Amino acid sequence: MNRRHFTRNALLAAGELSLLSSASPASIFSHRKAKSISVHVGKTVEITRAHDRCWFPSLYRFGNKDLIVDMSMHADTTHPDGGFHQGYCISRDNGLTWSERTPVENFGGVWADIPQPKNGVWTITSHVTGKESEQDFLFTRCTLTDTGAGTPNAGLKVDTRNDIKLHLQQATQGVMFTASIIPSRDGGLLTCIYTHTRQDPKYYHVSCARSDDAGLTWREGTVISAVKDDNPFPGMGTEGPCEASMARLADGRLFVIYRTGSDGYMGIAYSSDEGRTWTPPQLIVYKGVEPRVRLLSSGILACSTGRPGPVTMMFSLDGIGKDWSNQTPIFHDMSTRYTEFIEIAPNKLFLVYDSVPYGWKEIPATDTKAFNAIYGTFIDIEVHT
Repeated sequence: MNRRHFTRNALLAAGELSLLSSASPASIFSHRKAKSISVHVGKTVEITRAHDRCWFPSLYRFGNKDLIVDMSMHADTTHPDGGFHQGYCISRDNGLTWSERTPVENFGGVWADIPQPKNGVWTITSHVTGKESEQDFLFTRCTLTDTGAGTPNAGLKVDTRNDIKLHLQQATQGVMFTASIIPSRDGGLLTCIYTHTRQDPKYYHVSCARSDDAGLTWREGTVISAVKDDNPFPGMGTEGPCEASMARLADGRLFVIYRTGSDGYMGIAYSSDEGRTWTPPQLIVYKGVEPRVRLLSSGILACSTGRPGPVTMMFSLDGIGKDWSNQTPIFHDMSTRYTEFIEIAPNKLFLVYDSVPYGWKEIPATDTKAFNAIYGTFIDIEVHT
């Protein structure tokens, strides 16, 4: 998959990386009183459909509470012919109904979970749009203003700039931003990236990236997880650490969960110093692609993912991300299993995902009834204390 080393001595020390056990991965962990929950899967709505490509959705919420879903309308390639064709739909009633799909170029990617004027958000494209050197890559930033707020019609003003720079520590074969952008406690911005280096092109590694100028320039910081000496750790997939999602826990630490390949278990890591250092990563006994993680208002950590199985939600009841339970299947039909969700009200989630009946292949022209689609499902969490 194109949608998606540095070494660190402490990263993969012998015996430090294992499947989840009853032992805490670090002494700094603090566990809150365990809860139980009931997960209720509610209504599913169709957001948009197309006979052509219509997949890999992402989801964001404007300050005025309107929702926006964007989706890829091009093949799953790093540099598609004709550019990065996207589309978006807007909901003004908390996801119940959606506008017609509007086409747009160089849109979507990693959303900034940063307060903006009530009708504005910004996003950085995941894909490289330019290169200054083997270590300096350019991306497009889109600032979106919801011009149709208060009306039933969709409307966005999209301002773009193509000079968002990311500096890497080594020459690389390619790099992608992943998941979302969150504020650091010292005034900067943090997100995750994953990349192949020229020196070690076989496996991806995932790193923490930081910006100190409101997201205009970025630099690669500490590696979160990598393969050392061409020796993949047990349970890892064939691609290496990639597609990561970062969240801030209730105790202030940063938590990252990441993919290691469609055939491998996902990994987790923690930072207690704003991403400067990370705990040796562990694998958890769940597989998935591009996991999305958020801390809910109840203190529970929620994650959406999928592959090889259905689109799935799972939950860490103590809000730490070490132990997961309440795996809830959402969508069993053919899908890329790329997902995104938000908490639209306390303990009420809205999850988006795609349906692609022919998988990565195009729908044949002879099958006039088939279509690719983006769906959204409402999920209620009942907390028992």
